[in-house]
Amino acid sequence: MTTEVKKHRGKGAAAFFAIIGIILIVLGIIPVAGGAAILFYNRYRDSQGYHLSNIYQINTSTYAFMMEMSPLRIESVLGRLSQSLFGTENTIQAEWVVTPVNSSKAVFAGWAPYNAGQNYVSQTETEGPYPEWHWSGPYAPKITITGTLIFGQGASGPTASPATQTFWLDAAHSSSTFDLHFNPVWDSTQGNNYLIITNMDGSQGVAANIALGFKIPIFNWLGYVLIPVGIIIFACGILLVRKKK
Repeated sequence: MTTEVKKHRGKGAAAFFAIIGIILIVLGIIPVAGGAAILFYNRYRDSQGYHLSNIYQINTSTYAFMMEMSPLRIESVLGRLSQSLFGTENTIQAEWVVTPVNSSKAVFAGWAPYNAGQNYVSQTETEGPYPEWHWSGPYAPKITITGTLIFGQGASGPTASPATQTFWLDAAHSSSTFDLHFNPVWDSTQGNNYLIITNMDGSQGVAANIALGFKIPIFNWLGYVLIPVGIIIFACGILLVRKKK
């Protein structure tokens, strides 16, 4: 084999390694950037790991505030993959944070299946969002209720105390801040759910501040995995680019 042929082959190998190295460098940047974005995102969580929306102020003269909610649909490929690998509970969790305006008056909040919730307040004067409000997604939760409507105007209050009902998926009551936890990606074949807020004593005039929170549990560790993996891939790319013929 002549020296010229050896040089030609050496240049071809060097070019091959350089191309592979560049590809690895690009592939290494992606997880590093993703991991850094996750760590930055995590900085704005509360003490329980939730990202909270803006506060919506409920101030109704009726017996209850009632909000119908449709299932949150995970449509991104990454979201669906995470849900398949780690399960819904490790992919996304949600909560309602409820703070009574009057600290001397306890407020009840419950998360109810559609039919049960509707039946409970069917003979009750209630107020709720109109048009119906839909959440936009978990990464930047926001309550954007533009208007409300009173339903069953002139009707009386609930015929039974909400605390005695057994259909609630989660429920709590207090005169100070409390929260409800729920799975936002429930089975859509089971219908929508309701958030129902009343006074514990069943009286008119419900006043409370609510916020919606989302938590993505896999983000607790995913950023710390992506960054070193990306650095290793990036470093391998650099070594291949600098590899001598």
